Amino acid sequence: MVEALADIYAEHRPSDLVSGVAFDPVAQQLWMPEIEWAERVGNTQERHFVGRLIQLVALTGAFLISLNRLFFPLRYLFPARQKRALEILARSDLAFSAPGGYLEDSNYGYVVNCIAILLACQLARCVVLAPQSIGPINSRSGRWLIRRIVRRVDRIFLREQESMAFLTQIMGGQISRKISVVGDLAFWYSRLPKSSVSEEMSQLGIDCDIKVFGITIVDWNFPGVQDREKARLGYIRSLSRLIGHVENRGSHQIVIFNQVSYDLGLAKEIKRLHPKVLVDVGERDAALHLKLIGCCDVFLGTRFHSCIFALLGHIPTTAIAYLPKTRGMMNDFGMGEFVVDINEVSGEKLIEQFEVMCKNRQRLSNIIRERLRAYRQNHDGFLRYLSAVCNK
Repeated sequence: MVEALADIYAEHRPSDLVSGVAFDPVAQQLWMPEIEWAERVGNTQERHFVGRLIQLVALTGAFLISLNRLFFPLRYLFPARQKRALEILARSDLAFSAPGGYLEDSNYGYVVNCIAILLACQLARCVVLAPQSIGPINSRSGRWLIRRIVRRVDRIFLREQESMAFLTQIMGGQISRKISVVGDLAFWYSRLPKSSVSEEMSQLGIDCDIKVFGITIVDWNFPGVQDREKARLGYIRSLSRLIGHVENRGSHQIVIFNQVSYDLGLAKEIKRLHPKVLVDVGERDAALHLKLIGCCDVFLGTRFHSCIFALLGHIPTTAIAYLPKTRGMMNDFGMGEFVVDINEVSGEKLIEQFEVMCKNRQRLSNIIRERLRAYRQNHDGFLRYLSAVCNK
């Protein structure tokens, strides 16, 4: 949660100059205009051969700079926005690798992320991995990059024990004291939306007099599964079976919320099967997204930050785990029984979870309220670190 990190830091050091490096700096500038944004090194908007070649040259140059600062003049070969990113890092007293779950090998984007962190280690005075998940990563080269990051960064904050187990494995059991397990920053997110929640609900077609069953999905590529298309169809059929059950029940209107626009194609596939389902196609800031999800009666999330937003509203929530981070964080929160593995999902399991949440709605809401309080109290290590650093 970049917004949560920026807000928490601003509380402690409101006069500091804060800049950011992002995959999509234009979108970040829209949501967070108070921060100067540059483009992550190695990005390319071109999908043809020349674009890929430019990306390869940029990543090679970035890797050389990460090895030795003597290569820093290579920045003049980069596009202007990416050159600016290098200059931002070079002037930084403190650089945070933003919270999230992007250091895993379901796609090759994690290599670019690793190089970006190593660049920061070379150029900035202090580099901290803000609360995030690391792993799984299976390739030798990928694990080499992670080991190099672990040795070079100043502090590492992990969101769950599964990431600690992964690092323990690849580091040969030698885990430094600079690595800590803390909570996901989204559990402390409190920014208020800039626009009306009721107006957004009206635009989505949500009837405020009918209970809302909220869903987020992931257009997952099922890495490591022998028949990926069969697994994807199994995920869609399971969701469809649940949605059909809820429609026949007649108790809830069903809304598929848009957390990541990449998933919209799959959301539209589901809508073709179930035309009455409302599909959110808008892009909005996290604050408004949180408030919209907070209007749900019960929730099923595959995108995990949407699950956190539901839990912040004390809403009974089932999470579909597409990576170990989901089960790990739900276990830490005390709601591990409400997790379904995406590789083992079935309509029957989802229907069972839905019925349990509906029948025990108030009791579960009270439990979530108490566990949220306990989670914040017991997993605030990053906030205490940030307070200590900012008060020096």
